[in-house]
Amino acid sequence: MTPGTQSKFRTAALLLAFVASCTALGKVFVVTDKPSLIEGAARLQPTVIVMDLSYAAGSLSGLVCELRNHAPEAKLLFLSVHDEPTVVASAVAAGADGLVLKRAIASDLMPAIDAVLAGQRYFYSTARL
Repeated sequence: MTPGTQSKFRTAALLLAFVASCTALGKVFVVTDKPSLIEGAARLQPTVIVMDLSYAAGSLSGLVCELRNHAPEAKLLFLSVHDEPTVVASAVAAGADGLVLKRAIASDLMPAIDAVLAGQRYFYSTARL
């Protein structure tokens, strides 16, 4: 297993534990690669998709477009370790509904989900839009 895959597994495990504790959420599925993400989105038609920014593999707009084609109603929230303004600008330009910093998942993920479900966008509190 590569270090990148190990990191994704750790992030997925943390997310699953956190989300499982939130009874307000319905179906939850966890994937560790982009093909599984696209397949799951197409098959399950989730309301919200929370995914690691690394799934974009250099083309955030391409990933957003692909997800919108397969799950047009889904709100798209990205997780990132990067808090640079260029990352936020890329997410906004690509049409993401939100961006949450991994170090703030415990405090920011549920408010982000609530915001996007209410039709708002959510970018971490120190982001400059």
